[in-house]
Amino acid sequence: MTTRSRRKALAAALALPLAVALVACSQSTEAPSDEPLTPDIEATLTIWHYNETAGLQDIDPQIAQFQELYPNVEFEVTFIPEEQFPNRIISAATSQSGPDIMWYNGAFTKTFADAGVIGDITEEWASFEDADLFPESVLQTSGDRIYGVQAYVNLNALYYNQTILDELGVAVPTTLDELEDAMRAATAAGYRGMMLPGAPGVAGEWVSKAFFTGYGVQNFSDYGDPAVEEMFTRVAGWVDEGLVPRATVTLPQAEAVNEFVAGDVAFYVGGNWQLTLPAEGGFDWGVAPMPAGPEGPAVVYLGGQAEALGAFPTNKALAWEFLKQTWLTKEHGTMRLGLGSIPTRADVLEGDVDPNVQAYADAAANGTPLSSDTASTLAVGDLWSGVLAGQTSPADGAAQAAQIAAGAE
Repeated sequence: MTTRSRRKALAAALALPLAVALVACSQSTEAPSDEPLTPDIEATLTIWHYNETAGLQDIDPQIAQFQELYPNVEFEVTFIPEEQFPNRIISAATSQSGPDIMWYNGAFTKTFADAGVIGDITEEWASFEDADLFPESVLQTSGDRIYGVQAYVNLNALYYNQTILDELGVAVPTTLDELEDAMRAATAAGYRGMMLPGAPGVAGEWVSKAFFTGYGVQNFSDYGDPAVEEMFTRVAGWVDEGLVPRATVTLPQAEAVNEFVAGDVAFYVGGNWQLTLPAEGGFDWGVAPMPAGPEGPAVVYLGGQAEALGAFPTNKALAWEFLKQTWLTKEHGTMRLGLGSIPTRADVLEGDVDPNVQAYADAAANGTPLSSDTASTLAVGDLWSGVLAGQTSPADGAAQAAQIAAGAE
């Protein structure tokens, strides 16, 4: 998903508390009766999604595949703009209606679970024969219950200009220390060191996660840790030293990648959906997981849509069968790989895999679900942008981060 769509969707969450309370109070405890799942079953399943283009690329083939098994099952597919999706599903659930199946932003899992508008699939997942092929990090949970699964993910990694590194005799960095040394070598040779996107809001927080976690700061509630000031001092120092061009630090990834494609930049922090772009630059390049920090591996967010059931399905068994026979299959993962996404099902990436795709898959092993704490997400993104731009000192940034931690959900 793009940073712009994430920003709109997460901002929409700020308007949800009243609707959540209303649905939670009206939630039914009765489950609909399910017919036996036989090939001749007749039913209509509804699917709600928010990604119009990718949705059709993904949903239509899955429907066709499922109808080969259950030819009498019809589908009603509804596109809802992402910023409208949370309110629409919560509003529908007040009358115990809504989709049988939904393709949604995983950052809303807790909100939807608290509101009682998303189906609990804990038992279904426990009995799913292929469950062990998916890492726990792609399960969308609230408390000890499972509500959704990410069949594929979008995430950040480190792009590098291999042509520049070969000229300098520098290896691909695996730590922040090595990255810093490589940037200094690049700038000394007349190149630009790194495009480090620092747009405010959701976009900035998305990029910042790998740097906070490399300093051992994992959750928003931990952002009062003294290591935050150390991290801010380091990245602000890169800008002050000219390793990261000051004029570019407020760029979102969609624009920062163009600077990397220009060919005079050694490194860039970007997403897997941009993998086709560097080839336009005419230089050798590659991707590696984000470099580890002084306190351990960098953890990146696992973006991308999640698949789930609505809280009031007409036939829960059939709706779950759809997820099992489509999005959760090896065939689906292969299809998503062709669209530039990173499948989470382990057996999709067996055999001859593009090394850049494999780098993202390796990075996903240290992934974490998107946070549902919208207020903290936006505040950290603004703070990250301010520190990179030199508008906020590392010390003041650490103090503000501590305030965010105190109010984190």
